[in-house]
Amino acid sequence: DINPVDGTSTGGGPGVNPGGSGTGATSGNPTGGGSGCTSTYSWWCAAGGTGPHSVESCGAGTGGILIIDISCAFQNKNTTDCPPCTTSIDGGIGINTISILTMRVTLKKVLNLRGAELAWVAKSDNNAAVKAIYTFLQRNEVDGVYFPEAVSFAEAAMETWMENKNTLVDFENQIIIEPSVPDCVKNIITKIGSDSVYLDLGDMPDFVKMELNLSGYIMDIFNNSSKYHLNFKVGTLASNKNAHTFFNIDTRAFDITLNTSYISNATDLAIARTIIHESLHAYIKLIYHTQVLSSLHESLDYLLSQNGDNPNTAQHILMTQQFLQGIANSLESWDNSSLTKNNYYNFLSWSGGMLATPAFNQLDINTQTDIINANINEGQANTAANNNAKGNKNCN
Repeated sequence: DINPVDGTSTGGGPGVNPGGSGTGATSGNPTGGGSGCTSTYSWWCAAGGTGPHSVESCGAGTGGILIIDISCAFQNKNTTDCPPCTTSIDGGIGINTISILTMRVTLKKVLNLRGAELAWVAKSDNNAAVKAIYTFLQRNEVDGVYFPEAVSFAEAAMETWMENKNTLVDFENQIIIEPSVPDCVKNIITKIGSDSVYLDLGDMPDFVKMELNLSGYIMDIFNNSSKYHLNFKVGTLASNKNAHTFFNIDTRAFDITLNTSYISNATDLAIARTIIHESLHAYIKLIYHTQVLSSLHESLDYLLSQNGDNPNTAQHILMTQQFLQGIANSLESWDNSSLTKNNYYNFLSWSGGMLATPAFNQLDINTQTDIINANINEGQANTAANNNAKGNKNCN
């Protein structure tokens, strides 16, 4: 009801006397209809007994206990008092909502907020963001214990919103996409992030890794990391550079920056490939620094020693040795296998510094040409996509 039900009555039944039992009734009806309340009272001996007694019959010094049972008929409002079903009611009956104050207090405790962070949480303009963070945390706790990776990402989400409230925070995939990223690229990132068709690398041999759909696995690695996450942005880079991945030690994020000119020139197919490629850079860096006993760490260590400790060169060589087919599979999965000749995905799996590796130089000249042409077709930072492109130019 919009208005509260007035459950009061205008009168009462007879008084209660110590003579045994009795019944009383109200003399008026509750507002809007219905009947009044009935009170049934009875005296029982304090020493026990099988039924009500008058106090006098309980014996000297025993005393009695008064029991009153009050029952009221269900009180209904008149039909004319109720709003139509289409009316939006503020509040409601039987819904236990969590107040914004409770959410703020929870964030303060769980995220250990101080100073500027507390001030941000307290501002009513940020209520929607506070609710989103609170909801995310509640979905990632058991018996009041919050998962460390969820707390870490909640902290990152709040920090990025404090800097720019228009930042897109994908809580489901735990990805942060800055406002500089256009919608056409956001759609590519979120689709790659939601790709759950992958296998767990674990200690699988290299020939199995070659068959993996990498993108879903890599995104899941960062989703479950208690310390690191991916952060996507668009900015100005060197004219011949499509993208760049950098570890930001302050935010513990792998910042993947796509060149503004590349976004303008390239097709969605090329951009998706580049996002997979750069995510793989982030993955290799993560595993190398956090899993020092892994085979990947051992392989990259060797390649670094053979290439003047140049991480970019070593990582691109490693990609050609272990992840080529995985990149192709990930791209084909993102593209829903729309191309009739899927070897085009294999051509595009080669990109950037991978074309300057010994593995590329060992390919036959026809394959090299196909790879180079596929990259040119789909567009690069310094060259627009041409009429032979298989993808779509959705960002211009």
